[in-house]
Amino acid sequence: MKAKYQLKLAFLLLIMASAVILVRPGMATATAQLDLLNQTLEETSKTVNPSGTQNISTTTKLPTFVGRIVNGLFALAGVIFLALSMLGGVLWMTAGGNEEKVKRAQGFIFGGVNGMIIMFFAYAMVYLVLQALNAGVGS
Repeated sequence: MKAKYQLKLAFLLLIMASAVILVRPGMATATAQLDLLNQTLEETSKTVNPSGTQNISTTTKLPTFVGRIVNGLFALAGVIFLALSMLGGVLWMTAGGNEEKVKRAQGFIFGGVNGMIIMFFAYAMVYLVLQALNAGVGS
């Protein structure tokens, strides 16, 4: 059973290393595309309302906006996994020695902890990619 988890961990690390290696060449293209998209948004905001007042805010750049959404999703996932772990703890405390309820509670706790671990690695990967993109942009 332990070898199965070691194999999964090795596979996860291999995927993470591959992602870092494969993302690096495409950063220049992605940066150019983001700049073009930001420029297009600014032009669109001026075209939509020619009077000079802009209805579309161009002060927040697209990467910042996407980063806020990603951080919000990670926060929501963290709350969900924490709630699952707490629910498992409450179920375990109220099981009264019933083995079936204890197994169910352990499943909730195990799922919550696994979710937190997966979320942590996903956040680390997203952070790494965003930092590499920022380094490529030169900001």
